[in-house]
Amino acid sequence: MQKLSEELWTKFVDDRLTEDETAQLAARLEADAAGKDGYLADLDIARLLRQLKVTDDEFLRSLQERLKAETDGPEILRRVDDELDRLPGAASRPLRFRRLIKTLALPLAAAAVLLALLWGRDRWDLQGGRAGNTAQVVWTQGDVQRVRDQETRVLTTGMHVRPGDRIRTDGAGTLGLRFPDGSTVLVKENTECELIAQQRGKRLTLAAGQLRIDAAKQPAGFPMRLSTPHAEATVLGTKLNLGVRRATTRLHVEEGAVELMEHEHNETVTVRGGQYAVAQAGAVTVPVPMPGNRGVYRFDFEDGARPAFWVRGKIAEEPKREGSRFCLVGEQGRAAHVGSQVVMNRSSRTGLFPYAPELVLRFLCWAPPQAKKMTVQVWNGTQQQNFRLQVHDFERGSWSSIEIPIRTLAPRRPERSDTFHPDDILMNIAIYLTKGQGDLFVDDVEIVREGE
Repeated sequence: MQKLSEELWTKFVDDRLTEDETAQLAARLEADAAGKDGYLADLDIARLLRQLKVTDDEFLRSLQERLKAETDGPEILRRVDDELDRLPGAASRPLRFRRLIKTLALPLAAAAVLLALLWGRDRWDLQGGRAGNTAQVVWTQGDVQRVRDQETRVLTTGMHVRPGDRIRTDGAGTLGLRFPDGSTVLVKENTECELIAQQRGKRLTLAAGQLRIDAAKQPAGFPMRLSTPHAEATVLGTKLNLGVRRATTRLHVEEGAVELMEHEHNETVTVRGGQYAVAQAGAVTVPVPMPGNRGVYRFDFEDGARPAFWVRGKIAEEPKREGSRFCLVGEQGRAAHVGSQVVMNRSSRTGLFPYAPELVLRFLCWAPPQAKKMTVQVWNGTQQQNFRLQVHDFERGSWSSIEIPIRTLAPRRPERSDTFHPDDILMNIAIYLTKGQGDLFVDDVEIVREGE
């Protein structure tokens, strides 16, 4: 393969290639797979050396000690020396450093030595430190732009994104990014995100849109952090999807575990594989199974204790039902018109679950003969209003089964919004009879997805 020109190589290292030059470089590397590995090694060395203060006596002593301890790789010495010649101010490099590189016959164990030196000196490495927060574009589709220092450029394969760069995709634009540790990020359509500089680990902010991330196991103390307007996710090594809508942030975890913390009160939940959670200003939901997994909540009260989520209602043994020992009987509601009532509730900072159109509320109920109607009510924390449904079709004086798609509940204040929206955080569910209509009993309460 024809050796890359000095100008082309320098522009490649500094990420200043034009589109034509990028295509030229890609063609040359594709023509010689063996040569490509060498240039990629040179690229890692170049980026590391651009961060070093090679006049630092302490660093030089550390390098010399490490050289004496290694057992393989004299070729790396030549690469380091060649790269020093390319650095600005190369002629002023201290003679002892040049002599160290030129004359030491003791080899290095490839680029890992430089990584170890950086770890010991500044707590940086390719995987966890500042260099590790730079990603390469591995593919693009549609209109994908990078904004750097107020200059906007179209991103193409082979270019790099570094801390401070903002990425924007349009309705048909997507791209793939790869970090030095093998972590990949898929930036989806209509997304705006940014890489943020930090010394310990990687950080991305997501202002709008969606990211799909396959994160390699991160070094101890160097997590990947993903910030949105509503929350921050801390990733140690996992597969996940992170999405931002106008009022909410939604996290799906496919494998591993991710901590999700909302910004206002620092309320934190751990979302594990097969679960998702939603955060908004001041609240984050308890993680619940993703579609296709088991139901969101199921309560049969058979242990004879009221579950923690239930804040109104008492354990009862009557009315008897075959196969059941206990149920829940309503307590007097606080509102003047509310009689016997059971309520399932989370704190104002942690909702019950995020709304999805396929969710269904199922339960068994027993109401006395004089009961005229039963009301099911949900507090939508995102919209700050109640949604309710009045049920007339149920048995009186015996147990009957009720199934209500949550999407059928109507808003109390339709002028605010006339429907649920995906990922609205639902804070509580109340089931009650009107005051003076006797006691309401419920059992086998489930929130599931249709078809389960």
